[in-house]
Amino acid sequence: MLRAIKKRLRELEQRIWAKLPFWPDDGDSFLESLGVDKGKYIVKNPDGSIGYDAIRALSDTAVRDWRAEE
Repeated sequence: MLRAIKKRLRELEQRIWAKLPFWPDDGDSFLESLGVDKGKYIVKNPDGSIGYDAIRALSDTAVRDWRAEE
């Protein structure tokens, strides 16, 4: 019985992830404002659409920005 529940939960989770666009597009030009190469941050969503990892881009630019402050 526990195995059947786990299987059902796994199936439901897969269906949910297939419908969610996890990574947003750059419609607001956020990555452009950071001055990064957008191609470096392209990621594919579970539904096949393309998005961008803005958090990673922010993290990468933070190193440069903090260094500039010193």
